Amino acid sequence: MDRLRSSSRLRDAWFAFAGVLLLAFALRAGDLITAVPLHPDEALFSTHARRAALGGDWLLHGDLDKPPLTFYAAALSMSAFAAQPVSSVLDFTPQQGVFAARLPGLFFSLITVSAVTALGSRLYGQAGRGLWAGLLFAASPLAIRYGATAFTDGLMLCAGALAALAAARDRWAWAGFWMGAAFCTKYQAVFLFPFIIALGWGMGTLSLRKCVRLALPFGAWLLALLLWEILRAQPTSVLELASAHNAVFRLIRSDEIAPRLLQWGEHGLRLHGAALAVLLPLAILQGRNQPLRTRLLDRLGILYGLLYVAAHWLVAFDDYERYALSLLLPTCLVLSRGAAALARISQRSRRLGTSAALVAGVGVLAVLGGLPPGGSSREAARHPGVEAAAAALNGKPVAAILYDHWLGWELDFYLGEWTNKRRVYYPTPKSLADGAAQLDEQGPRYFIVPAEQDVLPWLEALASRGFVTTFEAQFEQVIIFRLDPPP
Repeated sequence: MDRLRSSSRLRDAWFAFAGVLLLAFALRAGDLITAVPLHPDEALFSTHARRAALGGDWLLHGDLDKPPLTFYAAALSMSAFAAQPVSSVLDFTPQQGVFAARLPGLFFSLITVSAVTALGSRLYGQAGRGLWAGLLFAASPLAIRYGATAFTDGLMLCAGALAALAAARDRWAWAGFWMGAAFCTKYQAVFLFPFIIALGWGMGTLSLRKCVRLALPFGAWLLALLLWEILRAQPTSVLELASAHNAVFRLIRSDEIAPRLLQWGEHGLRLHGAALAVLLPLAILQGRNQPLRTRLLDRLGILYGLLYVAAHWLVAFDDYERYALSLLLPTCLVLSRGAAALARISQRSRRLGTSAALVAGVGVLAVLGGLPPGGSSREAARHPGVEAAAAALNGKPVAAILYDHWLGWELDFYLGEWTNKRRVYYPTPKSLADGAAQLDEQGPRYFIVPAEQDVLPWLEALASRGFVTTFEAQFEQVIIFRLDPPP
């Protein structure tokens, strides 16, 4: 009889886990279907991936401030699901490229849900705690927003979760492997390492010998990254550019203290919405009756979260909301205790079947606040209409010159890998007018401007050099001007 009950509970747990994964998939897959325009950073990453997939540039030459693993994942996805022969070369449409670039992000997010579920079960010795942790990650508004994207954070968080799971299972070589993979995805992964080490210490499995086992595969990743940098032979390394793009060597100024604290407060609310106010007090109250190790692990998670926020508040890092994704690992684990307590209060039975898991998923999602109108609201595409504008520009004469000061990688991606147009950048109105006047070509040229920008100084500078500017077209927030040079 006991064996039957155990088998039934195991079956129910697997059904519940399947429900959590299905919920996670349903909440993230919409971004692949709706083809939300790329954020500028997504466009940058996707353009480098496309050069590898279509042009064979697997060393990723050019200015990069991120390690290569996410680019390689996107490039492999493009090769498998988008690239096809067109006029004797491999190519794909922008829509196919966006889908392929974001598909790995969805895959990594589902793996992270699975890893967080297994991690919760391992740390607390309860399948229910693991399921609640996985459900909290699956239904997190912030995790949903960045689930199916081409940002580098998804693979970093996935590898970090797998490293934490390996550490909890006393598999320190695998922990080092996944920590190295996370670091070779994004240097910000170093902020996850203290949490992973703390979990191993809290589980009582950490020792000097195991630290050596962790360091060996991690060191192998570092050597591979160094070799990649040597083979690229670029004037500026990825690490140098990453440091230059983040003011990591200064503390914030006095006038930044309050705004940055409020900003991180908003980021924190996007982790779990209103559920944070409900589940955190329950988790703290229930902690009094928990075993010592369970209380220690929860306190380590809370301490890590506080230190992470303090570091990103007081040091002048960029305050992008996606930087809060690393907090999901400790918050899902800690809040799972409150969720489990809430389930015990609201249910007579502790048995969590398939229907209960699905109902709980809907209920928790409602508590979390769900998604804003219009679907996912990740850091939005800054220039809606750039895809249509690029299509119109590709219809212009061969070798037409496109003066672009603002759209950069967004326009570059949507123009396509094999575009026969010349995109030219000038930093100031005067430099644009001078450079355009020096070019001895009589054909029309085009000036691309976001609608929110003050274009008058640029048009006045061009007019001073004899150019005639004519409104050509507007696509949502992108305006195209035609420039006719003086006779």
